[in-house]
Amino acid sequence: MLKKYNVLAIFIIFVYLLSCVNSRKCIVVSHDNKNSKSNLDSIINNENNENSEIEGVNPLNIDSNSDSDIDSDIEINTVIVTEKDEVTGTIDLTTVLTPITTPATTTTTTTTTTTTTTTTTTTTTTTTTTTTTTTTTTTTPAGTTSSTEVSLPTSMSPIDDERNEHLIPYFVFVKVNPTEKNKETLKYLKEKYPSYFENFKDRVGFACNDECFLDKLATIDLSNEVKAVIDKNLNLLSDNQLEEFKETDVPTNYIFLPEDEKITYSSIVGVNGLDRGDKDWYSLYIFANDLVMKAVKNELSNNILEYYEDGWQDEE
Repeated sequence: MLKKYNVLAIFIIFVYLLSCVNSRKCIVVSHDNKNSKSNLDSIINNENNENSEIEGVNPLNIDSNSDSDIDSDIEINTVIVTEKDEVTGTIDLTTVLTPITTPATTTTTTTTTTTTTTTTTTTTTTTTTTTTTTTTTTTTPAGTTSSTEVSLPTSMSPIDDERNEHLIPYFVFVKVNPTEKNKETLKYLKEKYPSYFENFKDRVGFACNDECFLDKLATIDLSNEVKAVIDKNLNLLSDNQLEEFKETDVPTNYIFLPEDEKITYSSIVGVNGLDRGDKDWYSLYIFANDLVMKAVKNELSNNILEYYEDGWQDEE
């Protein structure tokens, strides 16, 4: 009976050891396999001695050939062998630490230096004014002589003040002297446009003879002469005035003469149609400024009687 209890105890121990192995709680002694084997042999010998002593003290009448005895021996042997295998199969675990090498990182910093150079440019404008003096000598019946000097600036830098921002219109009364060229032009026009002259009175509302037409042709010639003087003094105009001059300078025809290329003039120096054959009303309408008008008056003094700044201004 006691033998059966011993077998049961051994079986319980075996189950406990098996559970320890499965949960990895078994005590493993590393790097000493020889000592482990000797300890295992001692454990087995002690168990055998204990079994021998128990059998000697309390011998049991058990048939050696009975199945229960055979089964018990098989169980004991199985337990012993299994425990031996479990312990003998202990694996030495060696942990190898592999050093981790971190590659060195080289950081290169490039510093760019920017140099800013400031250049100051100073512009100096020099204004040069040339004065032309014209002397006019007049002889009176008493034999006395008088001299008149007219000073006129002929060259200067462009004017940019408020007054000269735009071209100024002038009403100019003139005196004309027809030439042989005007007579030839009139003959050419009558031959080319006969119906125009035949029906002139019905067309415009007043009569005009050859002398009247010659004066009109002479006025057109004077307009072109004034334009030539202005062209020589464009430097007396401001930048804005010069721009307007270029925009306004277009050829045109006189309203009381046929439209023909030979008798065109610039709209900068327009020919007024106020005379209706009256010499006192021969006039021009000029776009310029004060300095330019002085230059025109000085060069064409025999034809320019007087001029007035017109109060009319183009509304922007």
